Amino acid sequence: TDAGFDFNDLASPQSSHHEIRQLALSIPVVGNVSYLTDEYVTPELSMLLNGADIHAQGQSKPFDNSLETDLSFSFFNTDLAFYARNSPVPLPIDVTQGILDCEIDIKYQVSGSELPKLIVCGDFVLSDLIINEPDADPLFSMPTLLVTLEEADVFQQDITLSAIELYEPRLSVSRDAQGELNLIRLFASSQTEESSPPAVEGAAKTSDLPLLLIKKLTLNDGQISFSDHAQSTELTEQIHHLSLEVDNFSTHQEQQATVNLQLQTDRNLELSVDGNLGLVPA
Repeated sequence: TDAGFDFNDLASPQSSHHEIRQLALSIPVVGNVSYLTDEYVTPELSMLLNGADIHAQGQSKPFDNSLETDLSFSFFNTDLAFYARNSPVPLPIDVTQGILDCEIDIKYQVSGSELPKLIVCGDFVLSDLIINEPDADPLFSMPTLLVTLEEADVFQQDITLSAIELYEPRLSVSRDAQGELNLIRLFASSQTEESSPPAVEGAAKTSDLPLLLIKKLTLNDGQISFSDHAQSTELTEQIHHLSLEVDNFSTHQEQQATVNLQLQTDRNLELSVDGNLGLVPA
């Protein structure tokens, strides 16, 4: 109860410091005697990790044939910028700020008669996100992203998302004098030839795709700033009032999504797209 830890990582480039406060851990009786094997063990953990409020509560039958285990896990006020600064792998972008909150439920089941199952569901909220290029030029920002994970069967790679909602995302795209887009330059610079995937002839096999269903995807009031320095005269364009609605986006066989896209530009151009989209087959 009310324990604390401090961890100073002097081997990291940033000499990072991590701290745990208000640590509380409770593990009730555990036993493999016959009258206890069918009873749930209910451990509970809570703490402040680098200022983020973390709570985990579970129930498990560690000596029952099913080995059934449930875990409810939540963390709030997680500072993404802090962890980006302390990333063991150099990032091609500067995560200036961002807060992540989530509540996750995890269920694990295994028995002699069935294959193991690992099921995950939960809600995620990303807020006040600002990402810049390494030279501090704006790249992407977004006040709110909401994701509802209805169910993910991890071992079967079958994922169902009830909803993804993006509010007022802002993206800056530029092309330099050599004709290279900033998005490609940033992420290509983080890969080496050794880590690059080998070239594959033809399209990827649809059988390699995980099964994904997004029941509702909405993007509200998006904006894209585009500048092109590859032309003799610099071109700039502002896309605003970008809205997107996609229903039942899926990688399942013979499934089609409905798509509605609308946008405007500063030059009074308007675009509206309605249609259906299928991936398998394309």
